[in-house]
Amino acid sequence: MAKRSAFVSCYISPSELFGFSLFLQIVKNADDDALRILNEILVYNPQNRLAGPQLLGDHFFDELFDPTTKRSGQPLTLLTRKDLEEALNREQTTKEISSISESGRRKSPSIQEII
Repeated sequence: MAKRSAFVSCYISPSELFGFSLFLQIVKNADDDALRILNEILVYNPQNRLAGPQLLGDHFFDELFDPTTKRSGQPLTLLTRKDLEEALNREQTTKEISSISESGRRKSPSIQEII
């Protein structure tokens, strides 16, 4: 294990160095839902990280797809609910295609897919 500097040892405990608690101290006035989504985005393993269409599909971003939401008095038109649905459908299709084994048979679904 690499030796930490005196500065780091003095101000950051080992549990804070690798945990979410230091981040929470920095953003202590942030909304709980914003912290939750950040916690799901800032995951080291990309397989476990919330990203892409799944990220935009989180309820945290619902306001982006609400037609009454305005920015500077203008409606948001860059992304629409239809764009999100198409992206989610594309992602699902890609997952289904990749789950087909080389022999052409579908793999058994995992327990998470069944639930």
